[in-house]
Amino acid sequence: MKRCAASFLCAASALLLATRMPSIEVEAAIRSFDFNARLQYAPLLYSLPNHTAIYHEWPPRKLRKTLPNYISAAIIAEPQRDFAAADEGAVGDDANDVPLISPPIHVQAGDILSVALTNSLPTTGLSLHWHGFEMTNALEYDGVTGVTQCPVSPYTRFVYEFAVEEVPGTYWWHTHSGMLGIHAINAIHGPLIVHPDGEEAKHLVHRLNKEAGDENPWYYENERILFFKDGFVHPDALHSESKMGNLLEAVSKDDGGHTVGTSAWEYGTCNGRIREIVPVSAGETYKFRIINGGVHYGLRISIASLKMKVVAADSEPVEPIVVDEVFVHAAERFDVEVTIPQDWTEGQYWIRADTSESAYQGYQNGIRAILNIVPNNTSSAKRRSSLLSNTKEVPDPEANIRSPLGRSDDHKTLNCFERATFDGVPSGGKCLQITTLSQ
Repeated sequence: MKRCAASFLCAASALLLATRMPSIEVEAAIRSFDFNARLQYAPLLYSLPNHTAIYHEWPPRKLRKTLPNYISAAIIAEPQRDFAAADEGAVGDDANDVPLISPPIHVQAGDILSVALTNSLPTTGLSLHWHGFEMTNALEYDGVTGVTQCPVSPYTRFVYEFAVEEVPGTYWWHTHSGMLGIHAINAIHGPLIVHPDGEEAKHLVHRLNKEAGDENPWYYENERILFFKDGFVHPDALHSESKMGNLLEAVSKDDGGHTVGTSAWEYGTCNGRIREIVPVSAGETYKFRIINGGVHYGLRISIASLKMKVVAADSEPVEPIVVDEVFVHAAERFDVEVTIPQDWTEGQYWIRADTSESAYQGYQNGIRAILNIVPNNTSSAKRRSSLLSNTKEVPDPEANIRSPLGRSDDHKTLNCFERATFDGVPSGGKCLQITTLSQ
């Protein structure tokens, strides 16, 4: 066993690891995942078709960060892909479809979740944290280095294994190791979905986790996962070093004077991609599991300008409330239900995730994904080669990529700060604070 920097921490960890898992009255399924954290080149600008307005026309040029075609990322490779055939760090066919995110985990309430983490990152320790899980009976697996565990050293392996005792809902997992000491961005994070008990959900979870299965773990049945994240070209450590000595960029603020971000916006992704395509069908109602896995920016999210019924917040069911958009701060999650109009038989519509920077001062930053209307029998098609083949052929929506500057008086935004005025111009709409929700 590797020696920790603090001997008392290792002693405490050893004691906790010796504690047996609490007994479960019914036979629990063991959901096993083999995660290998490694470096990989992933496409950034190269993933965008020439015809899209995303980062070609929007954000405006004066706000647009110069992005590379490819970027080095620390990721958990999806199990069905074989990266062994490619040289370490090489830009090959496999690299053309590497999203800046790691695989989703699907479990059922009462399962035993077992994740074997191999750290193939050469110069940094690593841990995994299960965001939203209370870990009441498995604190030793909470994954906070320096608090509940020592980091997993380079080229070693550690197994997280604990009972899933949370209520069914939307969670996520990510590293909790501070800044990774590597010259690559950190893309070791992904959705963690807890499904209810029962045979039907059991079979669904099995299909979603099956490596060779046809079920799409992001878009399945009438559920869609939307994992938003702000992104920065430089690695975490270098990004922080650039601020040493109080060499800080000017903070951006919203129209109400609240601080929005302490680092300038560079780019953002939905499900690990700058231009994600989300398939749906006309006349269907979908649950969208919205996650903000970013580190700096909250995002004001709307789906094709359709009404959304909020049914859960941070994995807890709430009394449904109908709004036009939801403001999702970093690490927050919302489940919303959206009905696709019956007459939307074809076409594309914007999924908008805007920062709360002042639009009246000219800021237009955020993330765009595309809601793609497809026939009923293909809306959950397997998500393969989505960067370089089928999704590049999907056109941009005809609607303006920019969000409207003003809002009608009956426009409702959940989880925002108070609506304010800027130079006497009202931003419009109704702000429903998070305390509006009730269980």
